[in-house]
Amino acid sequence: MSEVPVLEVGGINKAYNHVPVLQDVSLKVEAGQVRSLIGHNGAGKSTLLRILAGAESADSGLLKVAGTVRTFSSPRDAQNAGVAAVYQELRLLPELTVAENIYLGQETHNGIFLDRRSMAQSAQRILEAHHILVDPNQKVRYLSHAQRQLVEVIAALERNAKVILLDEPTTALQSEQIDDLITTVKNIASVGQVGVIFVSHKLEEVWAIADAITVLRDGSVVLDASKDSVDRQTVTRFIVGDAYDQQQQDLTSGTRLSGVHNIHSSPSNNSEEPLLTVHGVESAALRNISLDVKRGEVVGLYGLVGSGRSDFFKLLYGLETLLKGTIYVQGQLYRPRSPRDAMHHGIAYVTEERKYDGFIPMLSTIQNVALPSISRFQTAGWVHRTKVDRAVNDTMRPLNMRGDVNRAVKTLSGGNQQKMLFARTLLQEPQLVLLDEPTKGIDIGAKAEIHRLVRKFASEKGVGVLVISSEEEELLEVSDRIIVFRDGFSSDAFEASDLTETNLRNLAL
Repeated sequence: MSEVPVLEVGGINKAYNHVPVLQDVSLKVEAGQVRSLIGHNGAGKSTLLRILAGAESADSGLLKVAGTVRTFSSPRDAQNAGVAAVYQELRLLPELTVAENIYLGQETHNGIFLDRRSMAQSAQRILEAHHILVDPNQKVRYLSHAQRQLVEVIAALERNAKVILLDEPTTALQSEQIDDLITTVKNIASVGQVGVIFVSHKLEEVWAIADAITVLRDGSVVLDASKDSVDRQTVTRFIVGDAYDQQQQDLTSGTRLSGVHNIHSSPSNNSEEPLLTVHGVESAALRNISLDVKRGEVVGLYGLVGSGRSDFFKLLYGLETLLKGTIYVQGQLYRPRSPRDAMHHGIAYVTEERKYDGFIPMLSTIQNVALPSISRFQTAGWVHRTKVDRAVNDTMRPLNMRGDVNRAVKTLSGGNQQKMLFARTLLQEPQLVLLDEPTKGIDIGAKAEIHRLVRKFASEKGVGVLVISSEEEELLEVSDRIIVFRDGFSSDAFEASDLTETNLRNLAL
């Protein structure tokens, strides 16, 4: 570690419309160090990153890069000073090659022509130095998301970045890709003596990559420590704050922070007829799927992208065509034809991409929650607004949602948007709930709340829940049984308590 930090932030303050977003935020990043920045959605992480990347200006405070005081008025200023940001939405040009993207704006010329051969050779050397197996002559549009992220990091290095900001880089990645990304980022930091700020909401990633941890809560730094000096339970306590102890009480045996599978409750009556029975089901993407779900039970579905797990949800919800097999819901034959048909049979579906097909962003929270159930509050076509407001507020109250329910739902944080979808599901009074990646893109504290709500919903309402997650730890924590999907086929059901994260991952390969 060098004596002078590559990045030093001192007393940063930022407010919008006189509402403080960052308050006296200070942190340091040493050369070769990976510092993880974590906290609730709305804690101020994104605002801090935008300030560091030159996209926003702080109201007050000090920013130093390699010991020199800097003031950024644009992202270009930040890049010229050696600070580069890699966001979830990558900025590579898909029709250019890997080499052309890496050297964009600083191309090598042979006379008046681009020296593509020279750029490709240089790109090849730096890619190989960091063990990145990508053809520099390949167009970026043919790369996986994980490969694109690494190319953007390499492009930052070639622009002499001293600090790289990674904003939740693993959100769209699978387990093996996450492992590769973490290994490569650690290598880049160490070999290149680059400082890295790694934003994530997954503690397992933090523990795999970070040297130091900074926790933001309500715009302030509440924890700044080396990773080796704290444990996961302590970090979670700082992230969640006062809500942590309440969650511990609600989950009577505690959360699974230490890796202990301990929050499960038995389905209400294992001897009763299954709520959902699927036998020999096939579609364009599925082959001979058979499973059942009992009332009060949470069944996890695990598999790699393209394994068929999400296709199965779409089939149950009438979005894909059933070609073969039988489905029974509450003992009655069910042949899904449309989402309306699915809702009529008591099936509710929370999609993976909430921002694209989960809600209407310009409608208020109340309107979004009430939408699928609006017919219950109508008389001769007239909607009883008072009844709607009362029902929605009664449904949302136990969910501890934050934000103005009368404002557009797009103004809510990711965790609160997910709670809104959960409230909408509750208001529908379903018998079977399909949850596709219910905690994707939300922070650790909100994730713990969603897990608690899923378990509580199943046990208290006697509802059957099918949940898809790419996170092994999450499925083991929330599920009673787990079924693995692979190449369109499903496995037998495994008791969650009999599995480990490694077992689960190996079953999907």
